[in-house]
Formats: sequence, structure tokens, C-alpha cells
Amino acid sequence: MGILPDQEFVFDVAQWQRDENYEVYPIGSRPKELLIAPQPSPSPLIRPGHHYLFKQSSHNYPLQYWAEILAYRIGLAAHVPVPAAFAAIDTSTGQRGALISWFYDMTQPVGGDRFIHGVEFMKRVIPDFDVKTGSQHNFRTVLAFLNVVRASAATLPSPILHWARTFAFDALIGNTDRHQENWGLLWSNSGGAPRVRFSPAFDNGTSLGHEITEAALPKFADGAHLARYVSRGRHHMKWTMSEGRLGHFEMLHRLVEAYPSARRAVRLVANASWDSIAEEINAVTFLARTVDMTEDRSSFVLALTECRHHLLQELR
Repeated sequence: MGILPDQEFVFDVAQWQRDENYEVYPIGSRPKELLIAPQPSPSPLIRPGHHYLFKQSSHNYPLQYWAEILAYRIGLAAHVPVPAAFAAIDTSTGQRGALISWFYDMTQPVGGDRFIHGVEFMKRVIPDFDVKTGSQHNFRTVLAFLNVVRASAATLPSPILHWARTFAFDALIGNTDRHQENWGLLWSNSGGAPRVRFSPAFDNGTSLGHEITEAALPKFADGAHLARYVSRGRHHMKWTMSEGRLGHFEMLHRLVEAYPSARRAVRLVANASWDSIAEEINAVTFLARTVDMTEDRSSFVLALTECRHHLLQELR
């Protein structure tokens, strides 16, 4: 058993209540529904009455939803806050997907949590910000804005340490999609002074080799082929607006050189025990192989993550 109990069966959401409040409907392209967990709960892992996002895979990558579930369990082992994610099926339609815990309480009264996507901050700082491509999304602008926020809201944790941990996590899972709509701040005005904090690392489906076809998996038994694939991974966020996107580990090198304090946040992720990470991955893929994942793919995910974990440890 890993850090938390393993999910022992795929949750059926066919009878879960659908929430039609589209004002809070999430940004993104993959099919999704906002659901409310039943009472009583079908499992100790599920919070009764809580909102969950039932997020399906893209049409091109039918197993992509497993990346969300794997990222959650890897985050547990690597000390990175990630919304809980579980395997689910709607038996009324046959659709499978990740059941992702909503990371704030939308039912709170005025003054409770309010989530603001990073894209809203980028549009304030860069008036002509290209929302569609995010081509101007860059760390130095994000950092400057967050430092201004922190000056007026001291509850906000260090942006350097937050992004160091996030970039290290994205390097570990190979996430290439931490775009301007995949991070944000939670604001709460209850009790007087505003409380501001970062959202957890959500929307992690574009990771863990989700796009590799079944036919291509045997190539990755060659360590050199695997290493070349890992080296091609890029962060969505640039370092500056004028530069191209950096490789996962190139970005981390740049970060710790410019901000030495970032090293301890990177080290926190890198120091996660490989045995603990592997145990979490194996627990998910064991369940996945009872549904739609092959043993070849589960072995690929394990080898891929081990390679990235080794590279992270070299940065310590």
C-alpha cells in the first residue's frame, strides 16, 4: 500500500448528480462534467457531497485520463500538492475518465475561496496577450506580477519556491502543458485581510508519455531512445517573453542559477524515494491493466518516470 489507500475498483458515476453551474465550468478542451459525489460515499477515498470533475481523454489519446491519476499518486510521493484523481466510468454511456477532486469549495458564501486563472494576470500585465497560443507566457513576467501580489498579501507563499517545486514536478512527469490556464491563485476575504495562496498543480494529463502509441512502445526498451524522448520535453512557460521554450531540466538549471533559494524546493521533489514513486505507479497501473492498459505501457511509464527522476536527482 502507498501513502494513501489504493483505489481498489473503478468508480461508477452514472448516478452521480450533474452540476449545471456553467459559470464555474472549467477551462480546457477535453470532454468533462462537473459532478457531486453521492451521500453516503461509495468509498473512503471519495468525499460525500463534494464536487468532482469527470474528465475524459482526448479522442486521439484514449488512455490519457490515466496520466491524471498517475500524476496525483506521483505527487503524493514527491510532496507536491495535486488534486486527488481516481479512475471512473459512466456505465450509462461507457465513457471512462479521471474523477478529479475540485480543489476549492464552490458552495462557500461571499468571502470564501475565489479562483483566478493565471491567464487573467497575464492579460493585466500584457494587454495584447495571446490567450489562444500563450506565446507570451513567461516566468519573469509571472514572477514580477506575483511579487507585487505578495507585497500586498503576505499570506502568498514564495513564488520562487512554488514555481521551483512545480517545474520540478512537471519535469518528473514530463508535463508540457502548464499553460496560463493551468495555474492560478485562490483568494479568500473571509475574516478581514485577504488570504492568497497558489492552486495545487492541476490538469496534468499532457504527461507520462500519454501520446505514445501502443505500436511505438517496444522502441522505448532501448535506453538511448528513451533518453532522447525525455530530452525533447519542454515546459510551456518560457523563461522570458523573447526566448523559446526551455527543456524540462534546462529550465530547472536556469532557475537554480538565477535564484539559489529555489534549489531546496527542487531538492524536495528530487529527494522523493524512487521506491515510493514506483509503488504509487504500480498501484495505479495494476488497476489500469484490469480496464484498458497493457503491461507494456505500464512498464513504459515506470521506466520513463525513473529516467526523469534520475535526472532530477542530478540537479540536487
